Amino acid sequence: MVVVQKKSIVIIALIFISIPILAENYSAKHLHGGEELFAQPLANVDHNDEYTTISIPLDNGSIKLHVYQNQKGSTYLTTEKVKIKINNSIKQGKPDSELNIASTEQGIGISSTNVIASWIEAPAYWDRGTTITIKVGFKIYLRYTYTATITVKSEIYDKYLKQLYFYEKKEASSQKTTTISLRPRVTKYVYVPVSIGYTTVGLKKIIVKVTRDLQYNFNEGYNYVQRFNRNEFNPSQLPSYAYELSDIYHFNKWSIIRKAGEAVDYWDETMTSAYRTAKKLNSWIHDSFQYTDTDEFRDLTWGDERIMETYDGKYHGVCDEYAVLFISFARAVNIPARQIYIEGFYEGKWQGHAFAEIWEGSKWVHADSTWNIYDFPQIYKLSGYSIKCVEIWFGADDSRCTEDDPPEYAANPDEIPSDGIVSFEDFSKLSYPYNPYQ
Repeated sequence: MVVVQKKSIVIIALIFISIPILAENYSAKHLHGGEELFAQPLANVDHNDEYTTISIPLDNGSIKLHVYQNQKGSTYLTTEKVKIKINNSIKQGKPDSELNIASTEQGIGISSTNVIASWIEAPAYWDRGTTITIKVGFKIYLRYTYTATITVKSEIYDKYLKQLYFYEKKEASSQKTTTISLRPRVTKYVYVPVSIGYTTVGLKKIIVKVTRDLQYNFNEGYNYVQRFNRNEFNPSQLPSYAYELSDIYHFNKWSIIRKAGEAVDYWDETMTSAYRTAKKLNSWIHDSFQYTDTDEFRDLTWGDERIMETYDGKYHGVCDEYAVLFISFARAVNIPARQIYIEGFYEGKWQGHAFAEIWEGSKWVHADSTWNIYDFPQIYKLSGYSIKCVEIWFGADDSRCTEDDPPEYAANPDEIPSDGIVSFEDFSKLSYPYNPYQ
């Protein structure tokens, strides 16, 4: 599976058809262990003593397959990501054409390798309440046009838990029947729009089934992410920093969206609100961290990507790292969020502490992943924290302060690149308009 950031996830399957091939249109090599010739038109063939690898070029890359023969002379195709059951009734429609394919546990037995390639292109992530388009691509590696009538059915699933048993629920589906004419080396797409409802956010699975004259079944597991729709949060009431990208927030990247989808994913199909989703995320961040009170974390704030690089079974950092990753993941699934910083006397010392707030559509909600406390702003006062200052921190810009930067840039501070680690002076700060934390 190839993931294109914010654009598509591509899955590829193959159908092999046995037809007469003119000698000038292919190169043939012997396979190890048998006498048959392996012919692959329009592909690069790399042969060694044990197997033959073919690389088939496509518009958006190439696919590699491994072909070998067993002791009986049967030819097999193996690939880790292509698992396809082919209908033996498929015919080209010519008197001298026949299909000679035998499925095995290890792959697909073939007698020749003229190929119809197929793949799907679907958004890697989407917002609920929208319509997405799933594209099914076909490309034929033959010398003539192939016409087929097909039905393409696209379905979206989620997995939930009920009374100790998991079940999968189909949350959206759509299908289209059409006749396609495949010309040699020309890509043909079938477009299937799918309307997305207001179901839970998190990981989703897409299944695409192609039936009738061609048969494919695409299923790559729970590798897509459904997010909230920003219009659910009364965006006109939000400050600009609620979805702010900066030197420490990169939640528009697929690596963060994918991990955020995993973090908010839950087995309760009724958990459709931002309030409950953020509560689950708050606990997930707490459980995924090892509080690491060292100078590099205590004196500086690490950005989301740098925090993720520390992962060794746990993420590492102190309160501001907890808050940064929570905020990044919340924004990645379109929940507005911001960082809060408090100062005051705690346990006889002047101390600072960072946490987050999320906007649930009508108000800001307290979320402290370090303490694993949610929507309980009085916790600090009840714990003996005498708070004197409450601020909203935003706009992290690594160029404002040079104290956290490598010494080799001291002479040329204007050339300092952002390294995803900032000092307290790199933030813009606003006084909290009222103080619910005292």
